[in-house]
Amino acid sequence: MRSRAAGYSLFEVLLAFAIMAMILSVLLPRQTDMLSRIRNIEDRALAQDFAMSRLALLSIAVPLLPATTTDSYRAWTVIENIESSVIHDTDLIALILQVTIQDQRGTVLAKVQTQVIPDR
Repeated sequence: MRSRAAGYSLFEVLLAFAIMAMILSVLLPRQTDMLSRIRNIEDRALAQDFAMSRLALLSIAVPLLPATTTDSYRAWTVIENIESSVIHDTDLIALILQVTIQDQRGTVLAKVQTQVIPDR
């Protein structure tokens, strides 16, 4: 009698490769989507941090005059907007400082604002 050699047959190896290929074809697109979402979240967090920093710089700038300026940082468009507004039932004028960061497609990544009452 002849004994069978130890190991796997060609059919068993091909079947294992086919099963692995099916599993990977399901997992890889989802992995790519997940990595894209993580990159988007990281960009939004960095944009929020950068917008807060620009807002802090804006609020200590002298003089604060109503205007809109556009700048770029990385692949983003940074829009700084200063508007004047009258506080209701008073004669005080407040300045609204707003920083908006958009990506190349125009999607808003971060938008922060604050209100400042300048010294007279």
